[in-house]
Amino acid sequence: MMEATHEEEGCIDYVFSVDPLDPKVLRVFERWETQEALNDHFLASHMNPFREAMAGWGVEGMDILKFDVESFDRMR
Repeated sequence: MMEATHEEEGCIDYVFSVDPLDPKVLRVFERWETQEALNDHFLASHMNPFREAMAGWGVEGMDILKFDVESFDRMR
């Protein structure tokens, strides 16, 4: 899923990470160039097999948060 998504137009970052303090928590971090690129991602051909696989993982719930950032400063 990560490799296929990184090939998508407009994908900057797409990373899965298991929480080191709670191995039952999987975090997904995404950055997209535009909202349109994110919308296209949801329609990508690899999304349906991924959703089907997730259903078999015993996912009990999820939070999906979207942050819009106008600007940022590098700290290093």
